[in-house]
Amino acid sequence: AAGLTFTAVVAFALHPTAVGLAGATSGAGGRRHRLWSGRFVILVAGMSCVGAIFGATLTALTRELEVAGIPGWTGLVYGLMSVGSILSAASLAHIPQTLLPRRARWIVAASVAVAGAVVLALGAALVWTCIGLFLLGCGMGAALVTVFALTAEDVPASRRTTAFAVLSSALIVSQAVVTAGAGQLVSSAGAALGFLVAVAAGVVLLALAVTHRFVPARSVSEEAARPSNG
Repeated sequence: AAGLTFTAVVAFALHPTAVGLAGATSGAGGRRHRLWSGRFVILVAGMSCVGAIFGATLTALTRELEVAGIPGWTGLVYGLMSVGSILSAASLAHIPQTLLPRRARWIVAASVAVAGAVVLALGAALVWTCIGLFLLGCGMGAALVTVFALTAEDVPASRRTTAFAVLSSALIVSQAVVTAGAGQLVSSAGAALGFLVAVAAGVVLLALAVTHRFVPARSVSEEAARPSNG
């Protein structure tokens, strides 16, 4: 795994597309564009919810399988979430924008994630846990791809690299924080409470997706009028 990671990262870094065009990091006339806007704040919050769902789900699943006496199955069962995530993310490339616009995709993805988290919270058998993880993965994969795509639309081209870094950081930090917090909860109250944390994060993610749909985009004239302060 370490070898594959090293090889892939190096190959990605050395790929010719990594070399940007001169002046690509600045706006017209050398003016830097603002990064933060109402839409981008919502996107960062949404990515934080995705990380929270990942953290709470893994912690609760680990506890559930420990109680069931099959802790060694955790990686295998959790892998179903990855399968759903990969399938949904890959499928989005074949869905035309006219059929399902990106903002609608985020709402659909969040709805599927909530459904999967609810199945996990209510499921009493391993088969329901597997179904819930697959559904949750489908929602998470689609949500991740869509949030990054929406960021590319909402953030000026000169700030996209920074924006993507912020999103990735929000995902990692929220996952770490929620994993630690949920670990304390499930240790004392059981796995069900951990899955409820995932449900709550999914509901917030859905609310953010709906909110983003109605927040107006930052206009070009507004962008030009405001000073650049990051």
